[in-house]
Amino acid sequence: MKNELEVLKNRLSKIGIEIELIGNIPWIYLRSVNGNFVKKEDWTANYGYTIAFYGAKTGVISLDSDTSRIFKVIRKYYKPEKQAQGKKNERKVEYRNRYGDLYTFTWQSINLIKWEGPFKHYRFSMSDDNRLTMVDPSGGPYIGIGAEMDRISPKFKGLTVSAMNMEDDVVWLTCDVNFPTL
Repeated sequence: MKNELEVLKNRLSKIGIEIELIGNIPWIYLRSVNGNFVKKEDWTANYGYTIAFYGAKTGVISLDSDTSRIFKVIRKYYKPEKQAQGKKNERKVEYRNRYGDLYTFTWQSINLIKWEGPFKHYRFSMSDDNRLTMVDPSGGPYIGIGAEMDRISPKFKGLTVSAMNMEDDVVWLTCDVNFPTL
C-alpha cells in the first residue's frame, strides 16, 4: 500500500515535475523541485519545506494538512525547461582557488558530488589498500576523507567526504549525509 507521499510524487512525475525529498525523522523535507533547491530561508524548517511527517509510533507518513501550501511551494520552485534555460544550474557550485583556477562541484545525488577542474598539478594520497584518500590541486582546494563539504559551499551542508575516486579530470566524492538532529 502506497502512502500519501508516494502517491503525490508519482502523480507529479506523470506531469513532468520531479521532487527530491530528504528526511530527518520525523520530518520529511522537500529538497528540490525539478532540480531547483527549496531555500530554507523561505520556510521555518532547517532544510527547506516540511512536506510530510513520519509517525514513529504508527509508521504512517502523512502529508502536510495544508495541501494548498504544498502546491504553492511546488509552483514557486517549478520552472519549465523554457523558463529555466540560461539560468544558473542550482546543483553546480563554482570554486575559484587562490591561483584563479576554476573548479566545479556538481551535486549528482544526495550523497555524490562530481568535482571537475584543471587537475594539471596536484598531489594525492592513497591508503594501504589503494583507496584514494586526498586530492590537493595546486592552489587548492584540499579535499580528503572526512572533509566537510560546506566549506566549499553552504549548499553542501551536512555532507562529509567518505570515499573518493578519480577518473581523468574528474574526482567523484561520495559523502556521508549528516543532517543534525533537531
